[in-house]
Amino acid sequence: MINCIYTRLECLSDVSTLNSSSAFYLIIALLSTLGNLLVCAAVGLNRKLRTVTNYFLVSLAVADICVGVIAIPCAILTDTGLPRYNLYLCLLMLSVLIMFTQSSIFSLLAVAVERYVAIFMPFRYRVLMTPRNAVLVILATWLLAFLIGLVPLMGWHKTPPDSGYCFFVLVVDMTYMVYFNFFACVLAPLVIMFLIYAQIFVTVKQQVRRIGPEQRSRAEGQSRAAASMRREMKMATSLFLVLFLFTVCWIPLHIINCFLLLCPRCPVPFELLLAAIILSHANSAVNPFLYAYTMTAFRDTFKAIFLCCRMLGDGEESNQQNRGEERNTRLLRIHRLLGHTNLVLNENPEDARRVKKICEATKFSYCPMGTRWVQTFSIFCSQPLHVLRFDLAYSTAKSFRVFSPLAALFWLPFPAKMTTYIKKCINLIQQYL
Repeated sequence: MINCIYTRLECLSDVSTLNSSSAFYLIIALLSTLGNLLVCAAVGLNRKLRTVTNYFLVSLAVADICVGVIAIPCAILTDTGLPRYNLYLCLLMLSVLIMFTQSSIFSLLAVAVERYVAIFMPFRYRVLMTPRNAVLVILATWLLAFLIGLVPLMGWHKTPPDSGYCFFVLVVDMTYMVYFNFFACVLAPLVIMFLIYAQIFVTVKQQVRRIGPEQRSRAEGQSRAAASMRREMKMATSLFLVLFLFTVCWIPLHIINCFLLLCPRCPVPFELLLAAIILSHANSAVNPFLYAYTMTAFRDTFKAIFLCCRMLGDGEESNQQNRGEERNTRLLRIHRLLGHTNLVLNENPEDARRVKKICEATKFSYCPMGTRWVQTFSIFCSQPLHVLRFDLAYSTAKSFRVFSPLAALFWLPFPAKMTTYIKKCINLIQQYL
């Protein structure tokens, strides 16, 4: 098996060990895929999260999703030596994890540079860090990561033995993994990022200390500046934790690769290697939990999404009035968690009747109908529906036109039903306005 060859040991329990590691792989793949889909959905649903920093975090989340969906299944196959007698397919499967890892590193580097520009070049930030430039940077990082991962396919690889088994150590050249991939493409960016965050922490701390003694003379302005610096410090700390966990998860495996290349006779315990491999894959699953723990906006949006899940999962029950009141309460909580402040009070009964007809026709029986306000539930909790006499058509269309990543989670099995609801809603708007 690959692990015996990799560590130069005679393993007597490879089959059972690989079965156990495969179970860990599948758990990590599931957590990584669902958790990072949640991150993408949160940024898509909450406008407050649509910042340049979070665009790079979405790129990181997409790389982690690809690890869970593509790279880990490939790793499970190659651990058993598959595919056989197909060198280039084998190299491609072994290269995908390198591609996604490199994309993660470049996304973290982009985040660090963006924070550096925000703190040290604030007057040029709006010019340099536009959404368009962020998308261009993301595309460039993915292209570069793709090219780095394809280097083994371009010729920097070993010739496999006659058996034709697709084992990592028999196909991928360790000089590529250590000198090119680790030293040049992993370690160098990590050192740059640690230096950037060190400079950010030192500068922000000095600014906060400098502002402190001057607050008495300029209380209002200085307190605002101090609060801004504290926010920057909190954001930098959260992002640094993402970088730190990435380093902790990946460095052990690269160090083992260095031992295998530079000290071929040094014994590497099989359990240590297996733990390092699983730890490197586990990094793809930890970031969503870190965002929820350290970033309030992400945490609130995750809560809103889970409330939406509960509402969409609720079936019809006999006590419709109590169920409606419960859903109204949840809706208000969802909108507050998403930062929606435009809940419109309305006393016009005609508008209320119109919205009620729309809700009934589209089978949204849980549209909240209060005595002083009317508010309908957006399918993906993206925007509330304003109920105004001259704004009903625009707001309803805006509410129902949102197609977010949550569609893949909640509405993928029912595309026809969703389309029918939207068509009915549009027809009723045209009829009653």
